[in-house]
Order: sequence, then structure tokens, then C-alpha cells
Amino acid sequence: MNGCSQTLFFDQVIVQTRVRQLESFLQQHFGQASLIESVNNFFRYKLPDSLRISKLFGELERNQERLKLAQYSVKQTTIEQIFINFANQRNAPADE
Repeated sequence: MNGCSQTLFFDQVIVQTRVRQLESFLQQHFGQASLIESVNNFFRYKLPDSLRISKLFGELERNQERLKLAQYSVKQTTIEQIFINFANQRNAPADE
């Protein structure tokens, strides 16, 4: 059992290191990058609206192997997501 927990810990360290590398890459190449969601080995980021999609795809494609990305996708924010975010902001308690 001890070997199993060490392997899981080791895998977690690798994932955390790769996430830091990815976040550093996103900041360096695209400026602001905000983590929206993280589930297991799936991460979703919000990037600047002014970012050209061609630049995003080009940089990701050139660095996919170095960043060890199994796959990636790019999606524009839907109108539904915009309304949900707006509603969440309005319903959030105000900071005092």
C-alpha cells in the first residue's frame, strides 16, 4: 500500500509542476490568464478578449509537446455563460 500512495503523490507533484509551467506560458504569451475550472487533469482558463485566435492556436501548437498537452480546445464565451456570470456577480455578497 505504501508504494501506491507514493506513486499518487509523485503523480500529483508532476501535475502541479506542469500546471505551473502552463500558467507561466499563458501569462508570458497572452498576458492575463485566469483559471476558471480545474477537475482532475482538465483545466479551463479565461484569456483576454483582445487575443487573436490565430496567435493562440499557433503558440499552443508550437508548444504542445513541450507543455505536454494531450489535447486542447478553444471556445468563445457563449451568451448563456455571459448571463450566468452577470447573475452570479449581482447575487454575490458585497465585500465590506
